[in-house]
Amino acid sequence: MKNNKKWYLGYLISLVLLIVIFTLDLNRSTQTAVTILFSFVLAITHVNVIHNKMIAKDKEYNILSKDERNEMIRDKVNAMNSVVLISFIGIITVVFIVYEWYIPAIIAGSMIVIDPIIMIFISRFYEKRY
Repeated sequence: MKNNKKWYLGYLISLVLLIVIFTLDLNRSTQTAVTILFSFVLAITHVNVIHNKMIAKDKEYNILSKDERNEMIRDKVNAMNSVVLISFIGIITVVFIVYEWYIPAIIAGSMIVIDPIIMIFISRFYEKRY
């Protein structure tokens, strides 16, 4: 439970980012980047805080979240979801190329290349950890 308290720091970081967004005179791209960062930090923090509270208070949720069958189903869903998302990114890359939007096409195409590399590193990390 002690480690769960660190997630509350995300709320503080989100508040600071929100103050930065509304008080500083930032150029448009910097303000957009700070707004996106604010959204990420707030969403990740809130989901983790709620999840940790549910695990602590609800025994049934705690058991279901650690159930091997549910873990296997989640793994299969995540694997299929990854394939579908990479396929959509591939389609979007082709559309970008057709419209001659080369920079977005390069960014989307690089995501297709980077995804398997990230999966390999994450797999190795969890193989060593467990």
